[in-house]
Amino acid sequence: VGGVLLDGFGLDSYRLELAGANVMVAYPEDFRAVYEGEVVLRGDAHAAELGGRMHMLRGEYTQEMDAASLLGGGSREYSTAETFELPTRVFLDIDVTADGNVWMRNDLVEVETDFDLAVGGDIDRPEVLGRIRVFEGGELRFRDVDYRVLDGTVDFVDIGRIDPYLNLRATTRVREYEVELHIEGRVDQFDYELSSNPTLTQQDIIALLTTGSTLEELSARGGGGAFTGDLAAGYFAGALTDRFEKQLQEMLRVERLQISPLLVRGSGDPTARVTVGKELTNDVLLIYSTELGNTESQLYEIEWRASRKFRLTAGRDTLGGLGGEV
Repeated sequence: VGGVLLDGFGLDSYRLELAGANVMVAYPEDFRAVYEGEVVLRGDAHAAELGGRMHMLRGEYTQEMDAASLLGGGSREYSTAETFELPTRVFLDIDVTADGNVWMRNDLVEVETDFDLAVGGDIDRPEVLGRIRVFEGGELRFRDVDYRVLDGTVDFVDIGRIDPYLNLRATTRVREYEVELHIEGRVDQFDYELSSNPTLTQQDIIALLTTGSTLEELSARGGGGAFTGDLAAGYFAGALTDRFEKQLQEMLRVERLQISPLLVRGSGDPTARVTVGKELTNDVLLIYSTELGNTESQLYEIEWRASRKFRLTAGRDTLGGLGGEV
C-alpha cells in the first residue's frame, strides 16, 4: 500500500509500504534465504529512505573458502568506482534479525548462526552494525584438522567500513589431548592461539596435529630434537598452500588432500606427511595419512557424522594403537 503526492506536474512526496512472509531472496551470490517482515520506502524528489524490519526464517551461504582467506583477506572499503548513482539518494534504516537456522556450509566450515544487525548508510555505501553469533557444535577445518566449534561471535562495530571482528573457539581431540584453537581479530589481521589439556607447548601441539606425536616422541624414535625455524609461524602460514592442494584434490577426485612439510632437524632429510580422504557415503569419510619414506608412520581413520553434535571416529595411530572418539 502507499500513495504519491504531486506538486503541480512534479513529485512532492511518496510512501510505499511492503509486507511479506516466506519471501525467498537469492542475494548476495551463493546465499539463499527466506524472510518475513515489513519495509517502508518514503521520500521526495531529492532523497528517499528505505526502513523497516526483516526477520530471516532460514538461510544458507555456500561460497567456497580456503584457509588462506583466514590469514587476512582485507576489510571492505568503498571507492568512487564501486559506488553508483541513483536519481535520488536512498538512505537505509533496516533491522535484520535471525533466531537461528542460518547456515554457512563450505569446504572450511559448517556452522549455524543467529544475528541481530542494523543496516544504515545509503544504498551505494551501506553501513552494518551488530553481532553474528556462532552456535556450539558446528565444524571448522583448519590445516586439515577438524575442530568442533565451542562458541564464536562476529561483531560489526566500524561505521566507516565493513571490517568485522571475529572471536572463535574450537576444539579437537588427538589421542589423550584436548586441543583448543582460538582465532581472534579483524579480517585483515587474525591472531591464532593453540592450547591443550593436558598442557603442551604450542610447538608440541603443532607437532601432535601434523604428525600424531609430540616432539619428545619424535625424538625418541630418532626423528630429531626439534622442528626447525618458527614452527608456529610456519604452521599457520602453511595454510597459504591450501589453494594448490585444493586444485590437486579436484584432479584426484578425493574429498580431502593435504601435504604437510615436516621440517625436522636431525640426521634424516626433511620429509612430508600426505593425508587423503574419500567419502564412502554422504556422512562416512575414510582417511589415510602417511609420512613419506616411513611406512611405520601411518594413520587410518573412519569417521561417521551422524549429526551436527554427534560424530563417531575410529582409527589406528602412528604408534600402532587403536582408538575411537564420540
